[in-house]
Amino acid sequence: MKNKRYYWQPELSLAIIYWSITFIFLFYGLIITLENTGLFMRGNVVIGIFLILLAAGLHRFFTFGEREIRIHYSLFWHKKKMIVASIQEIRSRKDGVLIKMKSSEKQHRFAMSKKQKSLFLNELRRRFPELSIKEENVKISHD
Repeated sequence: MKNKRYYWQPELSLAIIYWSITFIFLFYGLIITLENTGLFMRGNVVIGIFLILLAAGLHRFFTFGEREIRIHYSLFWHKKKMIVASIQEIRSRKDGVLIKMKSSEKQHRFAMSKKQKSLFLNELRRRFPELSIKEENVKISHD
């Protein structure tokens, strides 16, 4: 059985920068392509770069293992495993989830849609009932 994927985005400021740069390539490629009446290789290459950035930007998701949460980042080879025993707490906020580890003070921030967040938290509660999940009525960038 294939694991369900729960999609996330980075913090709002990083997401805005990433998607702005990505769509710059689309619009620039369309401008180059529309300047000429025939097929133009340079415009197609720039639109190809946009498609690669689009695929990379949509590749951020969580999956669950036996006793771990796997985080897949936009770089296809960059994956991280969070062992459930090393998670101190999970905070559910308006626009995402914060995961705090026992080993460091750093908090991992993941922006998610309401539907993705509720599905993710329900799956966390079902698989790992020992985890502490706190509900907070602030945004993930509040701290």
